[in-house]
Amino acid sequence: MKIILRLIVFARKRWATLLLGLLCISISTAGGLLIPRLLGTGIDTALTSGSKDTLVELAFIILGITLLRSAGRFGDTYITQLVSQQASYDIRNALYDHLHRLGFAYYDKAQTGQIMSRCTADIEAARLFLSAGLLNLIQIFIVIVGVGYLLISINWQLALLTLAFMPVIFWQTLYVSHRLQPVWLKVQQLIGSLGVSLQESLSGIKVVKAFALQSREEQKFSNAASAHYDAQMAAARIQAIYTPVMALLVSIPTVVVLWFGGYQVINGNMTIGGITQFILYLGMLAGFVSRLGMLANMISRTISAGERVFEILDTRPLVVDKAEAVQLAKAKGAVSFKDVSFGYGATAPLLHDVSFDVQPGQLVALLGESGSGKTTIINLIPRFYDITGGSIKIDGI
Repeated sequence: MKIILRLIVFARKRWATLLLGLLCISISTAGGLLIPRLLGTGIDTALTSGSKDTLVELAFIILGITLLRSAGRFGDTYITQLVSQQASYDIRNALYDHLHRLGFAYYDKAQTGQIMSRCTADIEAARLFLSAGLLNLIQIFIVIVGVGYLLISINWQLALLTLAFMPVIFWQTLYVSHRLQPVWLKVQQLIGSLGVSLQESLSGIKVVKAFALQSREEQKFSNAASAHYDAQMAAARIQAIYTPVMALLVSIPTVVVLWFGGYQVINGNMTIGGITQFILYLGMLAGFVSRLGMLANMISRTISAGERVFEILDTRPLVVDKAEAVQLAKAKGAVSFKDVSFGYGATAPLLHDVSFDVQPGQLVALLGESGSGKTTIINLIPRFYDITGGSIKIDGI
C-alpha cells in the first residue's frame, strides 16, 4: 500500500476537485441505494392498497433520482479522468526532470528501453488506478456499508445469512491480488525488455544490415515477446480461475434468499416488496463485488508499475554540489589534476594519482592504449563522475 499512497500524493494537491468527485459519486451511490427501496414500496402498494396516485408519485420520484444519479455519474467520470491525467502529467514530468539530474554512472548501467517503458507504460498503469480505482474503492465501501444496513433493516435474520459469505469473498479477492502482484511486476519488466530489444535493434540497424544479423535480432525480439506472452497468460489463468469462483460465491446468497426469504414470506414475516428489495440489493452488491475483483487486479498492476517508477525517483544522483559550491562564471580554461584517482563502480581504479596542469590556450595530448583512461579524464573535467581521490580544479576552483 506504500506505493499506492505515494501515487495518491501526486493527486493530493487537487483535493478540492477530488472532494467534488467524491460528492458526485456519493450522490450517484445514494440514488442507486434508494431505487430498490422505492420499487419494493411500489410493489407492496400495488398488492395491498392499490393506490394509483401513490404508484405515479413513486414513479416520478424514481425518475428524478435516476436523472440525479446520471448527473452524479457524469461528474464522477469526468473529475476522475481530469485528476488522473493531471497527476500522471506531474509524475511524468517529475520522472523526466529526475532523469536529467542523474549522473552518467546511472546511464552506464540503465537500459534505454527500460527507462522508456517506465516513462510510458508504467505511468499509464498508475494513471488507470487514479482514474478508475481511487474513488471507486470509496464507492464500494459506501455500497457495502449501505447495502448491509438496508438488508438488516428489512430482515436481520436473512441479512446475516447472506452477508456471512462476504468475508469469504473479501479473502478470495485479497488472495488473488497477492498472487497477481508478482506476475504483473514481471509483465511490466518484460514490456521494458521488449523496448530494450527494439531500441537496440533499430538504433543499430546499419550494423545489423551490414553484418546480416537480421535473423539473430529477430530471434532475440521473438524470445522477449514470447516471455511477455507467457507472463500475460499466467495472469490470465489466475483471473480465469478467480472469475467463476467469485460468481459461485456471489450466487450462493441468492439461493439463500429464495429459500429462507420465501419461507419468511409464506409465514408473513416479509412482504413481496421486501424480498424484491433484498434480491435487488444482493444484485447490486454482487456487481460491486465483481468490480472489487477487477480493482484488485488493477491495484496489483499499479503497485508493480509504481515500484518501477519510484525506483528511478528514489535513485539519488551520485554527483551532488556542496551547499557552499561556487558558481563558476566564464571559465578561462586552466585545468589542474592533483593526485586524481577514479574507478567505475566496484571495478578496480582506472586512474591512479594522476597529476598535470593545463594552461588556457595550451595544447596537450593524452596518449595511451585503449582503456587506459584517456576518455575518462575528459569526462572528469565537466564532472560527469565524481573522483575517488585527489582534486580537480578549473581556474583554481
